[in-house]
Amino acid sequence: MAEVHYRIKPNTDWDRYLIFANGRGGCETVLMAGKNLDAYKTERSEGQTPRTPEFALDAGEIVAYAANGKREYEFNTGYVPAAYVEHLRQLLLGDAWLIDYDNERFIRIICDTDSVNIKQNDQELFSMSVKFMASWIDQAANV
Repeated sequence: MAEVHYRIKPNTDWDRYLIFANGRGGCETVLMAGKNLDAYKTERSEGQTPRTPEFALDAGEIVAYAANGKREYEFNTGYVPAAYVEHLRQLLLGDAWLIDYDNERFIRIICDTDSVNIKQNDQELFSMSVKFMASWIDQAANV
């Protein structure tokens, strides 16, 4: 069996390459060339401790626990032909990976978009945005 190696180099700082399951048993790569957004979302649970006569504001009575966080991404196609943007709707349905070219690895991501608005410019080109979240959870280091 032959082994294939390749290296992807972005043209700009906001270029992101994704691999996605194309719904036909294969995978495809796509360049998300529009401006993209990286974000971080956290969640935690809260509980109230009993207030004692020694209560002080520096200790408080509400505690947070089970804190976790995960990365969120919003990718934009940039302007592409209508047929290609229609094809890219598969991004919402299948498995996807972000190509981390700096660390030479694939990062599994989960689509967090349930609908897309397809935008048109004045030259009959179209674009769409898709949100993803990391497929892992960062746990608080103090837990």
